[in-house]
Amino acid sequence: MVSRLTTPKATTAVFVILMLMAGCATVPYRPIPVTQEKVGVRLLREDPSGWTDLPLGAYKVPNGQVVVVRQPGRESGKGGMGFGLLGGILGVVAEHEGGKDSAKTAIAEIENALSIDLVKEASGLLGEKMNQRLLPLNWVLAEEQETSHFMEIVPYVILIVDDSQQARSYLFLKARLLTKNGSETWRTRYIYYAPDSRSMRGKSSWTENNGDALKSVIAKGLSKTVDTMFTDARGEGAWKHKPCKLKWRFAEGSLDLKGEILDETEETIIFSLQRSGLILKGINIIPRQDVESVTFTQ
Repeated sequence: MVSRLTTPKATTAVFVILMLMAGCATVPYRPIPVTQEKVGVRLLREDPSGWTDLPLGAYKVPNGQVVVVRQPGRESGKGGMGFGLLGGILGVVAEHEGGKDSAKTAIAEIENALSIDLVKEASGLLGEKMNQRLLPLNWVLAEEQETSHFMEIVPYVILIVDDSQQARSYLFLKARLLTKNGSETWRTRYIYYAPDSRSMRGKSSWTENNGDALKSVIAKGLSKTVDTMFTDARGEGAWKHKPCKLKWRFAEGSLDLKGEILDETEETIIFSLQRSGLILKGINIIPRQDVESVTFTQ
């Protein structure tokens, strides 16, 4: 294997599917294929896949695209890779259902503040950037013109909530390029990791004032993630492609991963992780504060 998961405390179910479905090969990232023909962009209200997009125990909030995952700590006694694995597929199903119930309980009475329509938010943002001519020139809204290709985008947010009711948000744009007849020619995910953690309830929480703080961080993440996708659409020359090993703080543990740094700023590292099956596979926009070390490789 080319990655290793280490956790200072009990490993949580957040990582179960991630590690079970991890492939061993790391390949260079292939950006969006450049075409001179028109590409119609459309946002979809499509649920993320429970097999490759979400961890065990994920609960999708109704009337939106926000998913909540309850992260048990030391008190839960759920160490290792999750007790459900010891019982085979039935154990995994039981752990998943138990996790969903726990996540739903964690947001009891505040669920309405998490019912956020990301498709509507992303559509408005794309319209603004199109008016500013920030989109690739051959990209148009799919409803407006006849096109030979389609860029389909599925947005969703994962909130990981710990025992103290602190949570961090992770914004995903799952993108795929299709021909007019529906054949898929390319796909990836763009993932934005919000740098701050907040409580789920109370003053200065994610859900205070009907979720204003969460909506604000989603808006910032959407803008950064869409800009990254636009850079990707310019082709190979847009990225630096620096192979590396990256040690990354994620949830309560650390991930040691091989991939490529595509770009970096003072605030973020854009890290390509191209391994089949991983929940985090794709273009990861990571806060520098979460990167413990980078070792460049040949």
